[in-house]
Amino acid sequence: MKIVIIGLGKMGESHLKSFLNSKKNYEIDIVDIKKNKFNALKGIKNISFYQNIPNKKKYDLAIIATSSVGKFKLVNYLLNNNEVSFLLLEKITFSEVDEYQKALKITL
Repeated sequence: MKIVIIGLGKMGESHLKSFLNSKKNYEIDIVDIKKNKFNALKGIKNISFYQNIPNKKKYDLAIIATSSVGKFKLVNYLLNNNEVSFLLLEKITFSEVDEYQKALKITL
């Protein structure tokens, strides 16, 4: 199973820990703008690190665990440049009301 976690704050870390503690095999891409978040995870196999959302990838699951500010742009970019089977949006989803309507259009 191929997973991308965007945002490695407390919520993103919780999701990551659950996958690492699982007996199943996962390939995980982690996206966070802060490079120092990756230091503790270096050396764990099947994990790749990015400061920007990758392009032209196929993900079984995408978890976006960022603040609501700018989240719509992340969702839009992720879905327009990658193939995603399932999308999980953590926390308050968007900061602007019209972003909900726009999100419905790109996810349906």
